[in-house]
Amino acid sequence: MWRTYLGEISTLISETKIIGSTDSRFRNVRDAFSQNFSSYGEKGASLCVIVDGQIVVDLAGGIANDSGDSWLPSTLVNSFSVGKGVLSIVLASLATSGQVNIDEPVRIIWPQLRAAQETPITIRDIAGHRAGLPAISEPLANGDLYQWATVIEAIEKQEPWWTPGSSHGYHVNTFGFLLGEIISRSTQLS
Repeated sequence: MWRTYLGEISTLISETKIIGSTDSRFRNVRDAFSQNFSSYGEKGASLCVIVDGQIVVDLAGGIANDSGDSWLPSTLVNSFSVGKGVLSIVLASLATSGQVNIDEPVRIIWPQLRAAQETPITIRDIAGHRAGLPAISEPLANGDLYQWATVIEAIEKQEPWWTPGSSHGYHVNTFGFLLGEIISRSTQLS
């Protein structure tokens, strides 16, 4: 079986054919998309941007798998952590409208969060993966991650893994719960 080595990959990537269209107002998006292949080692990707109901960017390029099949707009991919971006957009919208002050201590809207009582965790710390709460040390039963109240209660009891605000650590399993609870409490949905 033929395998590429690093030099071949960079050569292949720099010559990646990009298909699709870009509205003239979004030329820079096409350039940045192309640069992901030529400068940053992207193997394959697609991007579709819709503004006011109109497709303004619809691009695809690169390879989709080890067999070298072309990446097409219809190429299926796993979606990981997409909720983090959606929640961040909601938080930004709430901050812009004045419903949330991201520099406010979390304890004001979430007094049950033990870590926020002991340290000055801000909403900005949580949004920036700097809250020191990336995981839950208490063992949870199978299926508990599907139970909002159970996870929130465990997070409320959790001691920070590091001093909040002092360092960054990807909150892979807790980010959605942390930010979701803040959004819920800030919008009176809880």
